Amino acid sequence: MLLNQLQKELFTAIRIGGDLSQVQSVVSTQGLSAVERLSTYQRSSLLKITACLEDDFQVTKSFLGEELFDELSHKYFSKYPADTHFINECGKNFPFFLQQEPLQQQHPFLSDLAKMEWLRVESFFNFFDYRTPHPVSIDYELHRIMVNPSLIKMASSWPIHKIWEDEVAYPIEPSELFIWTTENRKVHCEAWSKENTLVLNTLLSSGTIEEASEKLAQDMGVDELNTIFQEVAPEWVSSGLFEILVSER
Repeated sequence: MLLNQLQKELFTAIRIGGDLSQVQSVVSTQGLSAVERLSTYQRSSLLKITACLEDDFQVTKSFLGEELFDELSHKYFSKYPADTHFINECGKNFPFFLQQEPLQQQHPFLSDLAKMEWLRVESFFNFFDYRTPHPVSIDYELHRIMVNPSLIKMASSWPIHKIWEDEVAYPIEPSELFIWTTENRKVHCEAWSKENTLVLNTLLSSGTIEEASEKLAQDMGVDELNTIFQEVAPEWVSSGLFEILVSER
């Protein structure tokens, strides 16, 4: 048997939950049968991916409690086997899984909370693209906007960022969340007022500050826009949401 075939057979049996008794590449010994040996590996694998799930969904776990979270973890991996070699991807279906659970009726924000926690994981791994040098050409417009590529946006009917920060259930409140990672490897989850969100989204979708200002001038007063640019926009830049690249024309 080729090595890749052996690896696939063991991966299917141990991680995805194949029939252990059908694995031909593991032999029994006097002290341990092949099935017992594979079962040991299977339990060890489950413990590792369950621990990873706990790390990725810490606030979700705090709401559910350790016992219920463990119960749901086993049910989750039975329904969605860890079919990837990358352990950090094992929780990708967990928010959808929770959405289908009866528990969602008791805590209607739960699947959104789990989704936000999962997007934090994705943002963290996307951050590495941000370290790639971005050359500045003299042909660029002044005040060109470069968006942090780890940025992910999420709309929710609940103030998930508050629930995540305080680990307390809040009443329904529509929000648009911004999730991004910075150089210190910190993952940020923030939401702003309707007006500030409009400005931020326009900045993120525009090529330059000048272009964003022209678009926003149609919806906002000059004084209000100037206030946001002067008081809030610098915080967006300092927190790593985007950079302003300035060059001469």
